Amino acid sequence: MYMLFIMLLAFLLVYDPIFGKMMFERFVRKLIRNQTTRVSYYYETIAVLWGAVLLLFLAVWQYKVPLTELGLQKVPTFNLLDGNPLNAWISAIVLGLILLYGIVFVVNTLLFVWKPHYFEKIQKEIEEEGYTTYLLPTSTKEKCVWVFVSITAGVCEELLYRSFLMYYLPSLLDTQSVWISLILSSLIFGLAHTYQGVKGAMKATTLGMYFCLLYLVTDSIIPGMILHTLIDLAGVFMMKSRKEKS
Repeated sequence: MYMLFIMLLAFLLVYDPIFGKMMFERFVRKLIRNQTTRVSYYYETIAVLWGAVLLLFLAVWQYKVPLTELGLQKVPTFNLLDGNPLNAWISAIVLGLILLYGIVFVVNTLLFVWKPHYFEKIQKEIEEEGYTTYLLPTSTKEKCVWVFVSITAGVCEELLYRSFLMYYLPSLLDTQSVWISLILSSLIFGLAHTYQGVKGAMKATTLGMYFCLLYLVTDSIIPGMILHTLIDLAGVFMMKSRKEKS
């Protein structure tokens, strides 16, 4: 019955969309009273995600699933570059977007260092999105912890929403279609971000589809982990720093 896999799927379907949203709303209420609450919330998030990954690896060990089935291989194989014109186009687009994001990330980082006023407009837009204002770090300590949050999200969410779901859903649904698994895993990833509102959940769903395609193109979860971490790390630059009380 693969009970551990069922438990993990139930966690992804129920905990994040329901209890995760409740946890975030509780965090916001506390943050309004005490601006130092972010760090505690960050630690909670880190603990929950690594706890879920621990359950995943316990199941992998119990059911003797090869790690390569979860995309945990060092060298990407680019298995969609197989001569099929459609797959070749998908591969080219996905890899092109990776390159484009890398260039944008480097340029934005340099602009932040050399021309901080470049981000004033971005910061103003962020402040209009309530959840982002609450979530992103503003103090030096918060930004240090946010680095670990970003790494945790990049590694754990890719393992849970891409590696695990893309492996387990086909057998659960008795289908060989990677596209059904791609769509469902992306929707589940979007549900996990319902605390960001409808718009945020839709963005997460779209991003989830892209990460699934990246996984399929490279046949490795490692590139997705790296890119996901970099995207979240950008949060370090997004908010103005506030002075901490000594």
